[in-house]
Amino acid sequence: MEYAVLVGRFILSSVFLFSGLAKIGGRAEFESAVTNYRILPTNVSTIVAYALPPVEVLGAVALVLGVGTRIVAIGVTVLLAAFTFALVLNLVRGREMDCGCFGEVSPRQLDWTSVARNVVLVVLSVMVPVATTADFSLAPFWRSGAAGHVEDPLALLVGVTTVMLGLRVAIEGRRFVESAHRAEINIGGSR
Repeated sequence: MEYAVLVGRFILSSVFLFSGLAKIGGRAEFESAVTNYRILPTNVSTIVAYALPPVEVLGAVALVLGVGTRIVAIGVTVLLAAFTFALVLNLVRGREMDCGCFGEVSPRQLDWTSVARNVVLVVLSVMVPVATTADFSLAPFWRSGAAGHVEDPLALLVGVTTVMLGLRVAIEGRRFVESAHRAEINIGGSR
């Protein structure tokens, strides 16, 4: 069970890191997606669109590093439940739109697959605070102040590597989308 929780923690952190960074790169598009859900008033949609991506990134980093793991996982569960509610509500309304889940890096039509993905992520996010483990966590390192344990530097190395890898993937994904968009414009403009 401990390994499942650890894997779940890293999966959640990867998804939230990728999602948050992708949205930060395309805030105007994400604001449009949030507004398009027609759940929140426009001024609240704007606040959510600007606040949510950094919150996702910070939550992802905290999960990777194992800092405040239970509290962050509960916050992630609440966010995922809200996202899932918004998806289901708009699917029931019969609306066809981009879900805005991963920004412009990975545009995705609103569908029941997104709901299923979120349900799996909710299950993972519920497992983390219920059965969290100190493996690959910096929390014991900070509490004890002792740097002599092998697990603590290893946790730091894994955490930093995961964050750097996630940043790199997000940057490359953004570049790919931009170059594909430019190629589409060039092809469309030359006809």
